[in-house]
Amino acid sequence: MSELGIGHLCSSEYTKSELKKIHGDSIGSRVQITPGWTDIERFRPAASKRSAKLQLEWPVDRPVFFSLRRLVPRMGMDRLVAAAALVRQQGLTFQLYIGGKGPLQQSLQQQIADLHLADCVQLVGAVSEEQLSLMYALRTLF
Repeated sequence: MSELGIGHLCSSEYTKSELKKIHGDSIGSRVQITPGWTDIERFRPAASKRSAKLQLEWPVDRPVFFSLRRLVPRMGMDRLVAAAALVRQQGLTFQLYIGGKGPLQQSLQQQIADLHLADCVQLVGAVSEEQLSLMYALRTLF
């Protein structure tokens, strides 16, 4: 354990830089970034994507994209919505679900409305643990 009480590990360059800002080089220079991991028993492709999509009331006739992030500027969800508009302009059919909460929720909802994407981009808010594994299991791309 370190002076921070959490060890010298973090999961991203961003977190490392924030630790360095807050605690200085004496801590920041000793922080190591660890690779991500997942519970492969819980997060695996669905045996039947169709039945999983029906359970969540997601469309079965098009690719489904899913992103779960805190809705804050550094996550780039506004860029994801803008990219969805570009994909739509190319005539491609898809469904994008964005899970999460945060201060940008209203502005993202307005952006979706302004870009006329309400039929293919939806903010789903907070996601329960049960929904999360199902959403990851059936998405075309995360």
